[in-house]
Amino acid sequence: MADTLAIAIQDGTFPDNEGTLSSELNAASIPPLLESIQHAKDDLGSVVKSISKEGAGDIDRWIAQAKVVQHDIARCKEDARQIVEEHERVEALRSTSNESQSKVNLLENEIAFNEALQRQINSISDISSALNQVDSHIRQRQLIPASQALPGLMASINAIPSDLSRSLLTNIHADLSQTLTRQLKDELDCHCHVSVNNEAIQLSISGHGSQTTDDPSISIEDTLHSLERLSALQETQQAISKRIEACLLPHLHTRSKSIVVAAHEDGSTLRLVLSQERAQPLQMLEISRSLLRYIHDRAPPKLHDPLLHDVAALLLPQLVEIWLDTAIPVDLDQLKELDELQEQVKGFAGWLRDQNIKEADDLDEWVNAIPNTWLAKRRTTRQVERVERQGAEVEPEPERNTADDAWAENWADDEDSAKGPAQQSEETTDDSSDAWGFDTDDQAEQPQNFTERSHKEPDEEDGEAWGWGDDEDATAKPSPTLKKQPSLNANGITASRTQNGVDVLTEHYTITDIPDYILAQIGRDTLDLRTIQASPRSYFRSSADPAKGMQFLPMLMLAMFRAVAPTAYTDGKSFEPPLSTLNLYNDALYLAQRLEENPDLLKALNADIQILTKFARQIYSSELSIQRQILTDLLDNAQGFVGCTRQPNASVCETAVSSIVDYLRSLHAQWSSILSPSHLGQSIGSLLNTVMSKMIKEIEDMEDISEPESQKLLSFMAQISNLESLFTSPTANACPLPDQEEHLQSSIAVYVSSFFRFRYLEQILESSLVEIRYLWEEQGLSVEFSAEEVVDLIRALFAESIHRRNAIHAIRSGT
Repeated sequence: MADTLAIAIQDGTFPDNEGTLSSELNAASIPPLLESIQHAKDDLGSVVKSISKEGAGDIDRWIAQAKVVQHDIARCKEDARQIVEEHERVEALRSTSNESQSKVNLLENEIAFNEALQRQINSISDISSALNQVDSHIRQRQLIPASQALPGLMASINAIPSDLSRSLLTNIHADLSQTLTRQLKDELDCHCHVSVNNEAIQLSISGHGSQTTDDPSISIEDTLHSLERLSALQETQQAISKRIEACLLPHLHTRSKSIVVAAHEDGSTLRLVLSQERAQPLQMLEISRSLLRYIHDRAPPKLHDPLLHDVAALLLPQLVEIWLDTAIPVDLDQLKELDELQEQVKGFAGWLRDQNIKEADDLDEWVNAIPNTWLAKRRTTRQVERVERQGAEVEPEPERNTADDAWAENWADDEDSAKGPAQQSEETTDDSSDAWGFDTDDQAEQPQNFTERSHKEPDEEDGEAWGWGDDEDATAKPSPTLKKQPSLNANGITASRTQNGVDVLTEHYTITDIPDYILAQIGRDTLDLRTIQASPRSYFRSSADPAKGMQFLPMLMLAMFRAVAPTAYTDGKSFEPPLSTLNLYNDALYLAQRLEENPDLLKALNADIQILTKFARQIYSSELSIQRQILTDLLDNAQGFVGCTRQPNASVCETAVSSIVDYLRSLHAQWSSILSPSHLGQSIGSLLNTVMSKMIKEIEDMEDISEPESQKLLSFMAQISNLESLFTSPTANACPLPDQEEHLQSSIAVYVSSFFRFRYLEQILESSLVEIRYLWEEQGLSVEFSAEEVVDLIRALFAESIHRRNAIHAIRSGT
């Protein structure tokens, strides 16, 4: 076992002999084992020594080589140390070089800065000197040198890099430019001056202005060149045009207190004489020609074209619309007097065309449109006044002596009417809704007192003022006796007044002259019938009495009117300019009301008058139905506002709402010249009510309304609400102060029944739950909406929460 252990120890292995591993080891066996192991150790040492002695030479060589290597290592370390020292020295030199270079660069930058500063200071000094020189020129009123020097300084100022210096110099330059421009304008005012007094308008364009400048030879051309250099020429041109407009325009209208009646050129001044007398169209044409030729001849090139075109644009439309249009007579006998005016207009238009003035086309159009204008004047419209009295009974009119007197009173011609104003007559109409055709004929009629009087259109009055038809026979155009009044604004409401304790409200609506021709013919037929009935033997001695047949002529005439008028009024060919269905409505109502004023005709034509009234209401109701359908179709394009925040639905909804707004505004503009204000409000209000009611219903039908959709719906509703401007009118003020502002009041709530409901819905869409509860409990929301309607809107607008449940409970319970 000792040998086995010694071998294992020598080999560095573990004994694997079974006998050795299973042998018993005790105190007696240990010493022999140790001794055996020691012998093995000694033998192994001897072997090692023997081997070492054999390799001693190789070890010495190794040692020697190790010393050589150690010496080489020491030498390399020394070389490395020297390299490091050299590197550190080079780095120190490089750092010194960089520092020196930085100092050089700093010095160069300082030198460059100083040079730039010097240049900037010199530039500022030069600019300041130049500005001071300009200031000196301005103070000495040497305007031309100042205007030549000042504009070029701005480029130098902009080149200054310093913001502060540039800003200061810019302000100085602006002040000088403003002062110079003002002085140049003052100088130009001396060259081109316009003024007005009670006697005349004076326009002066001269070559030389005031003698306040050092250079007395300064001309208008030099002044304009100076203003052009200062970029103030266009502004100055516009200012001159506006001054001419301010002086001239108030004296071009036929209703002006003083009108331009003549033009006289005296040297460099054109004097437009003012007078309270009426001017003739030929006079105004000659005045227009003189004014434009004066500007053409006297204005310098830089002022010529803009001033000539501006004055032409101001003058010629007034000439055509106010003077030439109304100069066309109605009667054939007076058409010869139009020839001279027509030739003068043609010549004037040719001269304007040579000057490239586009308004020459307006004169050409007027000349070409003379036949149509003459036909249109043969079918004139006028305003009829409706007067409503409230507050006390109106005293009955005194009874007329005889039926013949009553007839003569009602059907006198214009010659008889000139002898005195016709007595006002009362008319009985339905209540406000029935009168406009909103309900059936079976409703009880409410009596109201009205007086209707006709007014000439401004064109008619102007025609008389110009002298056309002064010799015309007053009986040439038969018409019912109507009390003539001063011309009023189209279809306006005049301020209420009090007469014997009765409040009187007056408004106007427009009719054509067709009812007058019908009334005149009925009047002639009736007078002939009376004459025949009074002495039948005197006229038809040998033939049958035609009186019975003549009794039916008025009925047949009214029946023909009802049959033909719907087509004739609206076909666009029978009338120029075309009439509308509402013109027919007004004419039919007016015709029926005038027939009712004559007791004899009322008795004979009562049934036809009722039919005519019903016919008028049907016309009106049909027109409103058509317009409602159009608006409904436009709103249907929005498809219930579903997806109104997503394209393409968003664009479709926006187009639908804007189309409705534009359409209603166009209808209002068209109907305002036809209907009376109250009737206009009811008509537009009825259509707007249709739109608002449909929008309310479609919004209530939306099951879910997001925040973006709510904002979009609010924008749509705001566009509709802005139509309230169609229902505003100035508040009545009997004695307005000169500086008193005009206050407007809205009557939309009177004519649009769903207006408050619509506005409440707007507030709901933009309110919180707390605000909606406040509207319900304190602000009258419960008057316009039911509890379930508000609950449905809350559910659509707000997500499920304890607050929503509380709000719904409070609204339903009323607490």
